[in-house]
Amino acid sequence: TKSIDRLSLHLNGGYEFLTGSTRSERDGRYELALGASYPVGAPQFTRATLVADVFADQPVTRGESTAVGIEAGLRYQLTPSIVWDIGIGTEFAGPRDRASFFGTTGLSLGF
Repeated sequence: TKSIDRLSLHLNGGYEFLTGSTRSERDGRYELALGASYPVGAPQFTRATLVADVFADQPVTRGESTAVGIEAGLRYQLTPSIVWDIGIGTEFAGPRDRASFFGTTGLSLGF
């Protein structure tokens, strides 16, 4: 993460090791995301943060195209230990069955 004033830039990468793979499947796959976040209303109000990223997800099946897309959303801190996330996105490159539109939501609990 690199911050420029209130804007934060993020580069996240992950690798998933897959077990029980068949000959047509990979033993592992990568996921990459390059994104940014910006707190709405800072410095007085910092419970809401706008987030956006570009991502690439390698498929499990060998020979399929990597899905590449964009997503944007909002992170909202409900309490000091509970955060709600909501977002929408699209995959604009990759396999023919890629998602033209998707939505996601979730709760994070700190303890």
